Amino acid sequence: MDLYIESRSSVLSPATIREYKRSRRRDLQELMNLSIYDITQEIIQIAINKEACSHSPKTVRNMHGLLSAVPNVYRPEFHLNTSLPQKVKPKFYIPTDDDVKILLQHVNDEEMMIAILLAAFGPMRRSGICALESTDIKDKIIHVENALVMDENKKWVTKKTKSFAGDRFIPLPDFILEKIKGKKGRIIQINPSQVSDRFIDIQRASGLPHFRFHDLRHYCASIQHAMGIPDAYIMQRGGWGSDAVLKQVYRHALSDQEIKMNNIANTHFSGIMQHDMQHKK
Repeated sequence: MDLYIESRSSVLSPATIREYKRSRRRDLQELMNLSIYDITQEIIQIAINKEACSHSPKTVRNMHGLLSAVPNVYRPEFHLNTSLPQKVKPKFYIPTDDDVKILLQHVNDEEMMIAILLAAFGPMRRSGICALESTDIKDKIIHVENALVMDENKKWVTKKTKSFAGDRFIPLPDFILEKIKGKKGRIIQINPSQVSDRFIDIQRASGLPHFRFHDLRHYCASIQHAMGIPDAYIMQRGGWGSDAVLKQVYRHALSDQEIKMNNIANTHFSGIMQHDMQHKK
């Protein structure tokens, strides 16, 4: 596994390499000293079953994903058919328009105000927001091409976005451009961890139901969906490579929008039945 990780160090994100090395040190330790040619499907299944007792299905699947990548490269004739824990549907709280307004009323930090605006109305990720430079903004359009991530040495480094879809252009509304006008170099000087820590304090002070900074992106996607904007444009703006995440978000549709849409439907149905019942009298 060490050889596999090292061979990917120049092509994968520093954050991904850091996570691979963390997993190598902590996960599936009973397998790490075995020769790749001595490992069997049964040995792997037993190890995965043990990890499943103390880790979430997603974490166990990530462990197995890294583990299975090694024989794919160095022992390609060995095909794994491991039974993995069943996926658990993620539970989202998607903030509403009113939630975002209340949240912004509790922001006294200029850098966090900019970060929240870019996440909620971009929608941008923490890493992209923290890497954003003044030179990335031209003619009211942001070019998202870099991300600030932590490498294996726990140092913050700037790299290109992880995916092709992540490299994108976002036209911004004037009220955000006004907030960042005149700034030179990095738009905000804090790192993604600091964004999360400060957001927790702001969110608690607001008295709103708990949600993550990342859920502001889901808010943006849901609002655009409710407005009737096609998924292809929502995906492009948000940097999603597929609609899988959007479908998860839509399953947890904004409660106020859901009520509004259901009321429209019920009013329509009531109108139909009222007309029909009047004719039957």
